[in-house]
Amino acid sequence: KGRVSSESFLKTDEALSTDQMLLLQVVTHACDISNPAKEGWVYMRWTQNVLEEFFAQGDKEAELGLPVSMFMDRKTTNIAKCQLGFIDILVSPLFTELAK
Repeated sequence: KGRVSSESFLKTDEALSTDQMLLLQVVTHACDISNPAKEGWVYMRWTQNVLEEFFAQGDKEAELGLPVSMFMDRKTTNIAKCQLGFIDILVSPLFTELAK
């Protein structure tokens, strides 16, 4: 956020290459976490797929006697709360900055 909003972003020859790479990485990350910005049915389908992957990992961790990682336990994860946190903490701030 700091570098992208600075006065010299994409304006000097020495920073151009670095800034372009940073911008490419940020946009790629935005694409990766963009599901909540899509139509409802698309968002729900991707959410189900991602959570199933998370829960499969948690099941494997439990099977191996390892502590189950956060959000990976199908028995205790509150899906709605998890998604609201994902949107409020990651998706919304990133898309807000990209829109500027």
